[in-house]
Amino acid sequence: MGVHPLPDSSSDDMESESLPLADILADLDMKYPKLCYPQYESILEEHGVVYAGSVAKVSWEFFRGLGMAEGAIGPFLPGTKKALLCEKRDRK
Repeated sequence: MGVHPLPDSSSDDMESESLPLADILADLDMKYPKLCYPQYESILEEHGVVYAGSVAKVSWEFFRGLGMAEGAIGPFLPGTKKALLCEKRDRK
């Protein structure tokens, strides 16, 4: 009996989901220091958004409801998507 991936999950999906959101917040903070992205790490974690793969599964309104500034959401969503794409490309 070995460990088998979940039927609906590919190994690529599982690995991309393991990209810590804290890393992306830190990268975005370097690009946009006035938006103070690290301040959102704890509130996102409290709501179960800990990995980059989780971001694609929730709406813009969810982040706004958590108190994320509208101006911060704009770079955050595509920045997370770009990080996931880069991570996937780098693994190939």
